[in-house]
Formats: sequence, structure tokens, C-alpha cells
Amino acid sequence: KNIQHSVESLQPVAEAWYISTIQGMSRAASTQELNEVVVKTLPSAKVLTFDTLEDAIDTARADSAFVLITGSFYCIEAAKTHLQNIRSV
Repeated sequence: KNIQHSVESLQPVAEAWYISTIQGMSRAASTQELNEVVVKTLPSAKVLTFDTLEDAIDTARADSAFVLITGSFYCIEAAKTHLQNIRSV
């Protein structure tokens, strides 16, 4: 995984970074690792970290009309499930 390259690619469209990982995913980069890469790559970026993906999504949705979720297929599936649960409430 080239996280730095991904961050650089998203820089033109990302106003803020809401970082989290999925609990129990041993192969995933940690929230701390992701945060370090974003801060190192984009020192002036707004970066927030969260303990859960759901908290990151909820905060991002409250802050912006447009939210782009990136990550593994596991991450995207978890995000999709969370967003579907919000809609059904």
C-alpha cells in the first residue's frame, strides 16, 4: 500500500481528513500511522482521528455536504452498512 501516494492524489479534493480504522483488522494501517502520513504529506491539512469508522463518518457528514470514503473493501463495506443503518432509522 502506498498511503502517501493516495494522500497526494486526494489532496486537490480533500478539505479535511477524518481518519479511523476498522477494529480487528490486523493488516490495516493504524489510525496513528495514517495520521502521521497525512500530516507529513500535507502539513497544513485539517486532520481529525477517531476510534471508530462510524464516528469518523458521522462527524464528516456533519461538517460537509460531500464525503469521500477511501480504504479497503472491508472499510467500504463497513461504511456502506453504517450509512444504510442511518437511512433506515
